[in-house]
Amino acid sequence: MNAILDAGKTVHAYLLSCRYLEVLLAVTRAVFLETGSACYGIKKQGDSFVMQRFDSMPERFPGVRLSIEYDAIVSAVKEGSALKRDQVKIMNGKSVRHGTEPLVLRCFCSSPPYPMQDIESIIYPAMFAASGHLLWSSTSVSAIAYPNNGGGPTTLVSLGLNRHPTPYELMMPVGTGERILQKEFVGWVEHFSTGSKPRIGEWLDYNTSKLPGTNLAGFIVTKPRLIPERIPFKDTDFEFCQLLGVTAAELQFAKLFGGQEVLSLLESNGIGDVTHSRRKSCI
Repeated sequence: MNAILDAGKTVHAYLLSCRYLEVLLAVTRAVFLETGSACYGIKKQGDSFVMQRFDSMPERFPGVRLSIEYDAIVSAVKEGSALKRDQVKIMNGKSVRHGTEPLVLRCFCSSPPYPMQDIESIIYPAMFAASGHLLWSSTSVSAIAYPNNGGGPTTLVSLGLNRHPTPYELMMPVGTGERILQKEFVGWVEHFSTGSKPRIGEWLDYNTSKLPGTNLAGFIVTKPRLIPERIPFKDTDFEFCQLLGVTAAELQFAKLFGGQEVLSLLESNGIGDVTHSRRKSCI
């Protein structure tokens, strides 16, 4: 029994050193780690994770399934080093989401420092399960679109605002073919690249009553629900601030009663996290 407990503590100690484990758990829902004599299921819980021991690999639960020899984990913990790539095997590689394999290898087989390029080349493709294409860039900030090849929403996201004193990035899921919203998102990324960080519940509006070609009059800043709110990177975390499109009546409601109130109203009326430029107002 003591040997089992010690083995579990060793595995747990190694997982604590994996800086990208939180991102991996958010993308895959769970990680199942087979070490030869036992299997551990790991899932996110609050700001940390929980681990459960199994005698064999459970097959009915969703998640990525890995095989790592226990001796390799012991050596990594003792030496304070990362695993080697040939020591980490993805057992269900054909069924995992796009971008998961590079994230797994970065999670278990890398040590600090983590280059800024990791966000665009590894974290974003795994989170949004797609390859991105550039919408706009300046010397330090970019706007990128990640289309859902399965017909779901396209995720628009910034890159570079995490250099702010309070690190963050903007993001906005939009319907397919929303060119106007892509242009507007670029405008807000450019705007905030030289200004202060937006506040959750804050509204962003235009001088005109409506954005031309749409039924929207502005946006409310909210926390995302389709992706993690915070992403660990380097020695800190950065959070996502999501833009959610609102109509003129909804925007006026926000100005009277607050942004959080209109967000609750939208949710109660079945308005999800994806912005559609021509949706009807719920007021």
